[in-house]
Amino acid sequence: MVKPRVPGTSDARENINKSFPSALVTGYELLIPSLNLTDQDNRHNFAAAIHSGASVIVTFNTKDFPKEKAWKYHLEIENTDDYYVCQFDLNPEAVCTAVKRQRQRFINLPFRMELCIEELEDLGLPQAVKLLAQSLCLI
Repeated sequence: MVKPRVPGTSDARENINKSFPSALVTGYELLIPSLNLTDQDNRHNFAAAIHSGASVIVTFNTKDFPKEKAWKYHLEIENTDDYYVCQFDLNPEAVCTAVKRQRQRFINLPFRMELCIEELEDLGLPQAVKLLAQSLCLI
């Protein structure tokens, strides 16, 4: 089976910025030098979350965002798959609707839900994949 081509990082970032302009964070740059993380290359993410008043950073890379530092700024660090499951538990219909809308945006591809689920599994979301596979009738 041939999977559809997934856009490159710059294409994906551009598409996300166009789709969610209110999610763009600016003015956080002055915080960066004052932050000390395991991986200094993640300071901009941490600074943007602090500056925007976010309550959680959702990432696959939880080890680079120490919880004790996040708590200082009233931030939680959540694994992507765990966060997805939590959202599903809170409102499965809303999550399925969001996934369905996301899938429908791939207008140039015959993107079956099974392929979407495979992509999510490849990304490292095994718990989310299990829940979505059980909910295919809603998607």
